[in-house]
Amino acid sequence: MKRSTFIFFCLLISVFSLFSQHNGFYDIKKQGATGVKEQYVTTIIQKTIDECSKNGGGTVFFPAGSYLSGPIVLKSNVNLNLESGAILYASRRMEDYPIDPNYKADAQANTVFKTTFLSAENAQNISITGLGTIDGQAEQIWSSLIEVDKFIAKETEIARQAGVPMERAYQKDPKVRLVYIMFSKNIVFKDVTIKNSPDWNLHLGRCQYVSISGVKVRSDLKTGVNSDGIDIDGCKNVEISNCNVQTGDDAICLKSTLLNDKFENCENISVSNCTLTSTSTALKIGTESHGDFKNIVFNNCVISDSNRGMSIVIRDGGNVSNVEFSNITVECNRKHFNWWGNGDPIWITLQKRNPTSRLGSIKNISFSNIKATGQGTSIIEGFQDNLKENLAFKPIEIIRFKNVKLEMKAESLKDKRATSGFEARFVDSLSMENVALSWDSVQVEKKWNNAFVFNTVNQFKLEGLKGKQAQITGSAFAFDNCTDGVINDYEALKRTDYMFSFSGKSTKNIELIKNKTQNASRRIETKENVSKSEIKVPCYN
Repeated sequence: MKRSTFIFFCLLISVFSLFSQHNGFYDIKKQGATGVKEQYVTTIIQKTIDECSKNGGGTVFFPAGSYLSGPIVLKSNVNLNLESGAILYASRRMEDYPIDPNYKADAQANTVFKTTFLSAENAQNISITGLGTIDGQAEQIWSSLIEVDKFIAKETEIARQAGVPMERAYQKDPKVRLVYIMFSKNIVFKDVTIKNSPDWNLHLGRCQYVSISGVKVRSDLKTGVNSDGIDIDGCKNVEISNCNVQTGDDAICLKSTLLNDKFENCENISVSNCTLTSTSTALKIGTESHGDFKNIVFNNCVISDSNRGMSIVIRDGGNVSNVEFSNITVECNRKHFNWWGNGDPIWITLQKRNPTSRLGSIKNISFSNIKATGQGTSIIEGFQDNLKENLAFKPIEIIRFKNVKLEMKAESLKDKRATSGFEARFVDSLSMENVALSWDSVQVEKKWNNAFVFNTVNQFKLEGLKGKQAQITGSAFAFDNCTDGVINDYEALKRTDYMFSFSGKSTKNIELIKNKTQNASRRIETKENVSKSEIKVPCYN
């Protein structure tokens, strides 16, 4: 991975060198634009970009002012530079975007030039830079729920039963993606602000060698449905750094969509030094996951007031491997029922989008130096096929946690969801070292129970964990049908009832070593279907 990163940076240097060689300079005002918003400058901008590219490349410069335009096609070797105070507005006229009446936002990958404000395809050496702004002028309406999202049907029903009004925000036409570049290479975004996109703000599809740095992305945190911040779709060799993203949908999302029944993998992706707020997920892989995801690093980020912190959601058969989350501070709070997320810091799940979907895999994922507060249960869950009589399942493999602090806060909304602090289900090879779970010291939710829950987890090692049950009685740890595990150096906190509870006839070969019991009322609870000989207790302190 280090070698590929080195090669990537060398290529980025060559990208900047290449831009410096293309020194044509075109001031858009000198081409006829006035900088007054009432003037439509679509033709002026497009003609200038075309001329710049035709003459070998250079910079199309936007001085301070307001520029209103319909769709623009970016061309090779052209740098769009927006000066501080320059705002490039996307038109809201329907006639500028000949969209199919049956158009849906998620079909945009197949209609790049019809539904995108700034687009490029099969281009190279494109950049958008400067301290100016690209504004999509998005509009939304708040109205009664039209259709229940099948992926959050359970959460929607909980909200309905709790008396939450069945209302949500909807996009107003035209549902335009603000920036979409596809099948291109050597792409640079630097310092620009991208805001108010009716759909995804910045979408890179099937691109290579991409640098996104110092970029700000904004959309309405309450009503900005589908207004993802940065979407990296089937791309390779991408660096995102020093960005500030506050969006009503996912902040930074890696995905692999279908385009004409084809897909590409996401490989060699680095996200670092970013500050993120999302009404959905701040750092995400999925859900569109037809291709594979590998060699991905999320490092040194701050996540605040987000509905979900970090997630990997595989539904379309993709395989995820070699992913690191490190040095991340997370604050999660519950949002309106229609947003995906539960105020949970971590969610990893392997699913099928529908019964005929391919089943993917998730393995070799690590979390280190994470400090998180949240209102929802953090969950790691493999695939379980409940449609089959034998409840066939496929586990998530090789998951590591080291130096992780999770703090559960009382839920701010009345449709309560959280139960445990942390749950792992259908996992093979789980390692947790120095992981602590604490509960809200002021308000304890009625549904809260165990600090840690493990169901069908095999080959696990838990070392130096801290936590207790939320209620007066119960167990800090609950194990069901878990095998081949070691629990070492657990420290029972004050007012711990049971330390460990074991259930499930498949439970076997569990070893407890040097656990600190002084603050526990009781040590072990074994249910009737568990053989006590399978719980080995060589030493207690």
